Amino acid sequence: MIGIVPEAWKKLLEPRHIVHFVGSYPEYWQERVAGKYFKIMLTQQIVYDRAYILAAGGSYSASLSDHNAAIGDLGLYPDNTMTLYEILLGMKSTSGSVLAYPRFPPNEWFITLEEGGFVPNTANNNFRYLGPWNEEITPYDRPQARIHTIKDEESVGELLYNDAPIQNKVVLGWIVNRCLMQHMNKEDLTDKELDRCRELIHGGLVTRGHWGETVP
Repeated sequence: MIGIVPEAWKKLLEPRHIVHFVGSYPEYWQERVAGKYFKIMLTQQIVYDRAYILAAGGSYSASLSDHNAAIGDLGLYPDNTMTLYEILLGMKSTSGSVLAYPRFPPNEWFITLEEGGFVPNTANNNFRYLGPWNEEITPYDRPQARIHTIKDEESVGELLYNDAPIQNKVVLGWIVNRCLMQHMNKEDLTDKELDRCRELIHGGLVTRGHWGETVP
């Protein structure tokens, strides 16, 4: 799940919460979680800041993956098959003019319109403001952007763009809610647990080309 959730910082997963991975295997989630229910057994919250200096009109492509820490990957994917990372992102910058475009897969725009060609484009004033997050949408101290990751899932990316005419420093404030999961059979869950479970929709189900299809 990748998106903006109002007051997400108040809605972190807690022990005894139930999550449901929406999306079939192999198109979306991996076989070990696709369509299945899990109970959160234990959580740990980790605060993690990363800062970037961007020239006027400059950009930087950040990956949430853990493939290469030496080149700046963020390492926001767990190494345990039964760990779920619930990640919140808040932003602050010296000028308030940094745009963050979520990308999934990391080389494709995640937020687009359905009409062909209506995708973000930092070089085009008509499309520069199509879909980016900023610090008004997801402030550093009240983050509302939420992403879920599991081991070996395809990486989420963030393209940062400095929309100011001067050099800008941006701080990405990550809150990582590290969750230990336990598989649960659906028939063992109460109606109340099913009604309140958190639906984790795979990013591929809402990208351009998938929207409107029947959810597996």
